[in-house]
Amino acid sequence: MIEGSLSRVIDHSTSPFVILTAFRADFTLKQNRKRNHRLEGEFRSIGAGGIKLIGHWQEAPDGIWMGHNLNEIDPNQLVDTTEESYFVPMPSGLDFPRFKEWVCDVINKYNQDAAVLSDGNSINLIDKSGDLVVIGSKISIDKVQQAYSSLRHKNFVFEGTMGPSSNAHRQLLKSRGIHWL
Repeated sequence: MIEGSLSRVIDHSTSPFVILTAFRADFTLKQNRKRNHRLEGEFRSIGAGGIKLIGHWQEAPDGIWMGHNLNEIDPNQLVDTTEESYFVPMPSGLDFPRFKEWVCDVINKYNQDAAVLSDGNSINLIDKSGDLVVIGSKISIDKVQQAYSSLRHKNFVFEGTMGPSSNAHRQLLKSRGIHWL
């Protein structure tokens, strides 16, 4: 992530966006990065750009999410993961219903449990069927490590950024307790 990307995330967070990844715990880092590269092509094909992030998720084993509400899943079945994700603002050529449909298609294609989707007013988890669960209303730089409200009494947090581009950027991130790859 280049300097200013964090402020770009904050700036774009008042408009519709999605945070998503192609990572799965059962793939190697190399395989996951290849999957994410293909995911980049997916959002570029609809005219969107993305900002790389480090995301945190409690991943469900394959099949657990099917037919279950987020709050019905046994927490003991979830696997804690840190993954490279993308913050993708909705491109100007799409309306929100089409953007949401695209997000559902991508979630299913890459076998994701859910993604973070905002309509510009609320921040939600969206699952494979398109069901939404509100998890917050805004992202603020002052509370970036707790940018999202808790899900199942566990914080869903913005973990950090991809590679600071200068020593000053590293010092700024370190002073705020933000980690990077």
